[in-house]
Amino acid sequence: MNKQSKPTEHLKLTGKITERYCIQLTGRLGSPLLAGSGDDRNTDSDVIVDYTGRPFVPGSALAGAFRHFLQENVQGADNTSVDQQVLHFLFGGSSAISTPTGLTDAGQQSRLIIHDMSLEEECAVIGIRDGVKLDSYKSAEDEGKYEVEMVEAGAGFILRLEWLRRDTDNLHLGQQSGHVDIAASVANLLMKLIDGLVSGDLTIGAKGRRGFGKLQINQVHMRRFDYTDRRQATKWLVWDWRHENAFDKQTEIKHWQPGSSKLPGFVRVGEPGNSRYCKLVVPLQIRHTLMIRSYLTKGFQENGVPVFEQLRKRSQAGNGQENPAVIPGTSWMGAIRERLNVLLEEVGVTDGQMRRGKLEQLFGTRIGAERNDNGRTHSNSLIASLIRVEESVVAGGHPLTMTRNKIDRFTGGTVEGALFTSVPWVGGATELVLRWERTSYLISDAAICGLLLWIVRDLEEGLLAVGGETAIGRGLFSKDSTKPITLDGQPLLESAYSPYYLAALKWCQAEHIEQGANT
Repeated sequence: MNKQSKPTEHLKLTGKITERYCIQLTGRLGSPLLAGSGDDRNTDSDVIVDYTGRPFVPGSALAGAFRHFLQENVQGADNTSVDQQVLHFLFGGSSAISTPTGLTDAGQQSRLIIHDMSLEEECAVIGIRDGVKLDSYKSAEDEGKYEVEMVEAGAGFILRLEWLRRDTDNLHLGQQSGHVDIAASVANLLMKLIDGLVSGDLTIGAKGRRGFGKLQINQVHMRRFDYTDRRQATKWLVWDWRHENAFDKQTEIKHWQPGSSKLPGFVRVGEPGNSRYCKLVVPLQIRHTLMIRSYLTKGFQENGVPVFEQLRKRSQAGNGQENPAVIPGTSWMGAIRERLNVLLEEVGVTDGQMRRGKLEQLFGTRIGAERNDNGRTHSNSLIASLIRVEESVVAGGHPLTMTRNKIDRFTGGTVEGALFTSVPWVGGATELVLRWERTSYLISDAAICGLLLWIVRDLEEGLLAVGGETAIGRGLFSKDSTKPITLDGQPLLESAYSPYYLAALKWCQAEHIEQGANT
């Protein structure tokens, strides 16, 4: 009798929704956001906006970033088939099922609804970042100039997720992996997702490895609806995300701590794993002045004198006078890559092709680059950079307007029409934040850390300048004696540099020695 009752119970499972969890994350953009629409009316890549002109991030873009992040972290943490099945179950996809005629592909509907990430209209400022690809001599390459639209840092955002539970959830997953607590497993993945957003390991939009797309999470809310309770099901029908009392204050989490904070009603499964990224934070002081030009200012004063201004963070209400200077991740990475190229040659990697291969391992590259009919270089195959850098904001300091003439070196007189004004940034402190993926098959973590510490030493000693007008002393830094360098949150003393230096030197010379033996 009992054996016949089980199939009858399974027939009653129709896939109806039994619970709904509404999760809302609020905060501000920690760095500029690149969310391209595919249009190039204003720039080479315009920001996607809704019908009112307000920028947003499509839910489909968020879903792709979230799934990729969780998939990489699941593989890095336990690499178990159960976690992979839970991830596939949460986001959906195609799967093979057994039928009388054989295996058939069947679609698995996602249990996670990801809404478009909306930005506050009153503080979402659309700006333009311009850039240019430079060669090793800091000269612009042909057709290397580009402009992109982006949303300035500081804009408020609302990110909303809905997790649906159905009466067939445990049955579906149990057939593949035995007895699994599906609710606890899914909640654990969602908590890892929030961990990644808070820590900065997970970024949104394009150029996340060059300082764009970081979110600052201020609050986490969750509301649960039990559909087996008719009263709660009725409440959901009239419930609104935007209502003042949409979430219970008791479920509010204001300061989410990665690895320890948890969603209300759930516990974390397993031991808290390490981040996929090592993190090196280097405090620096600006020695004199800094000039990373923004070519998108008004350009000329009333008297027709051209103006070049230091790139600065913009806001909706400000007129630019109170906004701090910023150092883009692209500027940091360009300077770091070129200096590392010089250092590799100094330690004995004299073959240019070999140096290029080593740099491509660290900073990524394009494979099979070709030129289209318009003469622009393009490629369908990319290798992502192992090293990530954040955009730096300068604390303190002030702008200084300087007007100069170009002098004829032969006569000593001024050149006609060569009067120009620049507005560099004077003084201030900042932090260089670098991350790299923990990996063992290309290069060790210690070797990457050692290579970056070489760069840090040059920065602190004033041997490496960043930005423009470096020939007249701009862009130099010094060590901030009030703050230590930290590695994964722990102070890194100079006495502990040696193992990292040695690992970096071994990596530099390994292939060099091997190639010499082969030849």
